[in-house]
Amino acid sequence: MTTTPQQPLSTRQLQELATLLALRTRRELLAGCGAIAHPLRQGAGTDGSELRDFRPDDDARLIRWASVAADAPITVRQLQPEQSIPQVIVLDVSRSMTLHPPKWDLAVATAALLCALATLDDDSADLLLLSDRPERRLRLEPGLRPLQRTLAAILDAPASAHPRTNLAILPGAVRAVTRRPARIAVISDFLGGDCAPALTQLAGRHDLLLAQVLPPLSDELDALAATELQDAETGRRTALLPQDRNALPQAQADAQERLRQLATSLNATCVPLDGSRPPAQALRLALAANRHRHNPPTAMSQKSLRPL
Repeated sequence: MTTTPQQPLSTRQLQELATLLALRTRRELLAGCGAIAHPLRQGAGTDGSELRDFRPDDDARLIRWASVAADAPITVRQLQPEQSIPQVIVLDVSRSMTLHPPKWDLAVATAALLCALATLDDDSADLLLLSDRPERRLRLEPGLRPLQRTLAAILDAPASAHPRTNLAILPGAVRAVTRRPARIAVISDFLGGDCAPALTQLAGRHDLLLAQVLPPLSDELDALAATELQDAETGRRTALLPQDRNALPQAQADAQERLRQLATSLNATCVPLDGSRPPAQALRLALAANRHRHNPPTAMSQKSLRPL
């Protein structure tokens, strides 16, 4: 399903394509992809910071025993539901993301999935469309119709977005949405300059998921004139020598490895999206690898997995 036709989409075409994408995303959730939402959400829990007087039917485990030892009125910890954690999904809509259909299709499908997952619970969730400036902020709501409206806005974004990328504005853009610790998912090719300082700043306060959209270059290279390469953001053309053409896939692999190493150092989840597997599967595998890295199997668990 191509979301970047040569001619701008009409309003009716936008709505039809958004509906198809929303229905496909809902089918993925019903097929079991919703299970990947749980690692992205805070587990159910309680906060016992408040105190109240003891009642006969209270659980003894909640008694504040210091009050008993002090021969004072017995108090217990008052359980409160844990505060929900905001979710912010950031989608890069600069020209380097939207110019080539394979890359933009992957980005839109990933954004649709994350938007749908973010609305499965009661946490607040927002979508930020970003280039070298904040383009648009959308409040996410549960349901098929709201998802359809969100996807229509995403599909329409390239028509008015600035062409350049500047991920250095990420901390300020997120701060404008929430000042509380949040779960931040960034969907980009991460090629717009050095994004490490901005991501490091975000990781100091938020949980990060970095979805890097870099499909293979073979289709793009085949479509190019053999002697030129055009920068998607600036439009500048440079000579494309045979040795440069051969080096482009390695340069892309190096970019993926740099982001993976940065994500590891920041305790973030890195999701490589190269088109080899659907976004839902790539997300599930990345989350599983991240959990395994932070909770490696113990000697006892390894022993239990050995065949008898």
